Amino acid sequence: MRRSVFLFVSLILILIILNFYFVYAQEWSPPVRITDRCMDNAPRLLAIGDTLHVVYEDRQLGWGRYPTYMNYVRSTDAGLNWSTPIHLSSYDEYDRNSTPRIVGYGSNIMCIWFYAFHSERGTYIFSATSTDNGQTWTTPQNILGQNDSMLISVAISNTDDHVNLTASLNLWRCDPLFNIRSTDFGQTWSDPVQITDSVYCAPGIDQVSFGNLVHLVFEGAHSYHEIAHLDYMKSTDDGLTWSDPVDLKQNENDWSGDMSIAVNQAGILGITWTELDNLYMKLNFDNGENWGSAKQITNDGNAALPGDIMIYHDDISVAWVTFADTDGNNSDIFYKRSSDYGQDWGCYYWLDRSFYSSNAPALAESKGKIYAVWHCWSRVPAESAGIYFLYWPYYGPDVIGDTENNSLPNKIFLTSYPNPFNSSTTISFSNLQDAEIKIFDIKGALIKTLRSGNKSAGSIIWDGTDNNNRNITSGVYFAKASCKNGSANIKLIYLK
Repeated sequence: MRRSVFLFVSLILILIILNFYFVYAQEWSPPVRITDRCMDNAPRLLAIGDTLHVVYEDRQLGWGRYPTYMNYVRSTDAGLNWSTPIHLSSYDEYDRNSTPRIVGYGSNIMCIWFYAFHSERGTYIFSATSTDNGQTWTTPQNILGQNDSMLISVAISNTDDHVNLTASLNLWRCDPLFNIRSTDFGQTWSDPVQITDSVYCAPGIDQVSFGNLVHLVFEGAHSYHEIAHLDYMKSTDDGLTWSDPVDLKQNENDWSGDMSIAVNQAGILGITWTELDNLYMKLNFDNGENWGSAKQITNDGNAALPGDIMIYHDDISVAWVTFADTDGNNSDIFYKRSSDYGQDWGCYYWLDRSFYSSNAPALAESKGKIYAVWHCWSRVPAESAGIYFLYWPYYGPDVIGDTENNSLPNKIFLTSYPNPFNSSTTISFSNLQDAEIKIFDIKGALIKTLRSGNKSAGSIIWDGTDNNNRNITSGVYFAKASCKNGSANIKLIYLK
C-alpha cells in the first residue's frame, strides 16, 4: 500500500514538474529571420492587435560605419508573414541613422531616431509618423532643431496622442536629460526642457507612460568619476513637471546599467538592470512611490548587455544578452518568465538558438501572445545576419508554415525540442529536401549524421550518441543542414 501511494505521489510530482517545464520554457516558435541581411542592431518592437511593427538600423553596404538607413517592417497576421522593408530615412553616402524607438496607438505609429549629418557637427532627433497602420509614412522631420552637441541616448513613450521624449545630451563634461513633449502625436513639439542637474551623466535611459504619469529610469551619477546609480523620476502631469531623481540602487559599490522599465494594464511597474553582470528586478504597486526590494533573476555572472522587460497582468517576461556559452565567443538571448509578479520563475530559455552572436532583444505582448525580436550578428556567413523574430505560445511546426507571401526566400529552418536536453532531442526542419543533418562538437569534429529522407519538413530524433552509437559527453554541439535552399545551423546543449 505504501509503495502504491509513494508511486502515485511521485507520478503527480513528475507531472507537475513536466507541466511547469513545458509551460514556461518550451512553447516558443522557431526563430525566423524577417529582414534581409543587415549589419547593425537595436531593433524595437511594437504590438497592437495582430499587427507587429519593427524598426531597426540597417547598414547594407558593408561593415564600415557609414552609411545607414532607418528601416521599418510589419506583420498584420501576428508574425506569420512580413512586409518588405520601408526606408524611413533619406539616404546620403556618409550620413548615419541610429538608435530607433517606436510608439503608437490604434493605427497611428511613430518612429524616432538619431540622425548625424556627415557635413555638420552634432546629432539630431528625426521622427516619422504613419496614420494607416504603417502602410505610408510622413517625410522625416527634425524635432530637436539646431544641435551642435552629441546625443547619448533617448527614450519615448505615449498615452494615445500625448508623447513624451527624453534625451541625454552630451554637453561639456556632463550629460543632462531633456524632455520634449507633443500633444498631437508629433505634428508639433515643445522646446526642450532640462529635467536633471547639469552634472548628471545618463548614458542609458528608458521610460513608459500610463495615463498622465510618465516613469523614467536612467544611469545617473554626479560626476564622471562616480559609480552610476539606478535613478528613477516621474511626472504626474504628462511631462510638464518632474520629481527629483530617486536612487534605487541595489549595491552602492557596484555599477548599475542596461536598465529597462515596463508597465502593465493596472499601472504596476517593473524595472530590470544589470549589476556585477547579473540581472535584477524591482516592482512598484503605487505609481512609483514605494519600490520593493530587488530580486536577483540570474546568478551566473553572464548577463552582460541590455535586455527588455514586459508585464502583462501578473505575468512578467524578461530577456537579456548573455555570454554563457562554453566557448565564450558569442552572445546569446536568454529568457525567463514569472506568472506571480516575480515570486517564482520558470527555467531559462534560449531564445535565439544560434551559435552566432545575438544582441538587443525587444519584447512585446498583444492578445495574450508574447513576441520577441533581436539582431543576429554574423560576418561569416554574412547571410545569417539580420533581425529575427519568434513568439509564444507555439503549438506545432505548422503554425509558421505559410511563406508564400514572405519577402524572404524559403530558407531552411531548424529547431530542437527540448533544448537543453539530457537524453534525446527532436530536431524539426522545414524546406530541407533529401539532405543530411550533421552534428558537430565544439571543436568542429563530426559526431553524428542524421538523414531527412524524402521529406521536406518533419523531424528527426537524436538520442545523444555518435556514429558508433556511443553516448556523448555533456557540452555544446551544433546541428548543421544544407541543400539547394541554403543552409541552417542551431546550437544544442546536452546535459547529463
